[in-house]
Amino acid sequence: MAVVEKTVDIIGDDGFSDMILAKAIPENYPVDMYDDLATSLREYALYTMAGLQSVRFTNVTKVGNYALANCASLKSIEMEKCTQVGDNAFYDCLELDSVEMPLLQSATTRSFALSSASGQDKLKTLILPKLSSFGGSMLANRKNLETVAAPMAAQVGVNSFYGCTSLTQIDLPSVVTVNNEPFKNCTGLQVINFGKKVTSMNASAFGNMPDGVVINVPWAEDEVSGAPWGGTGVIINYDVPYSGTVPMPT
Repeated sequence: MAVVEKTVDIIGDDGFSDMILAKAIPENYPVDMYDDLATSLREYALYTMAGLQSVRFTNVTKVGNYALANCASLKSIEMEKCTQVGDNAFYDCLELDSVEMPLLQSATTRSFALSSASGQDKLKTLILPKLSSFGGSMLANRKNLETVAAPMAAQVGVNSFYGCTSLTQIDLPSVVTVNNEPFKNCTGLQVINFGKKVTSMNASAFGNMPDGVVINVPWAEDEVSGAPWGGTGVIINYDVPYSGTVPMPT
């Protein structure tokens, strides 16, 4: 058993190599974690570290399933080289208000989501310039989220934005495929702007959305089959050039 005294300021290089750090640091002791050696965080690596407040990993490229899930005090994440996060990687991190992951390409099921029982969260802005797709339920129940920018995302998964009640506008300049009900229960949503690349739209793509949501698409009605793709109360405007605030990649 490893014991960390509360007076310790630094844990040396490889100090707990190959150990589950959550077992080495007292669960409720406030701690910030910095590491410039690790290249990956394995499954459950820091799971349920209640006192963990911030993490900065300068060389981590991959975060495993549940690696930082249920870290109830985690406020900020900095992973400048990370390209992949697994299922539930940051699930139920209720205090999270800052995410710096400029190279993130893949974020899978519930990677940043909250449980339905969670209260009002803190994350207002999420900018992921290299993200290739929104995973299923990736941002579910992020009720305080106001801005999402992912200019290169080509796919929107099932329930990707489920219950994001503070989102009023979603801009998807590079999306090719839209799956089943990604915007379900986004009760504050007013406008969705699509780019020209869409080739596949699920029959229930706009299901369970508030009445009156305006969906601007730059293609003719007969170009993408299955219109109106569910959602009897939505307003679809065809042949509207992309005009979102999220820039279209050049």
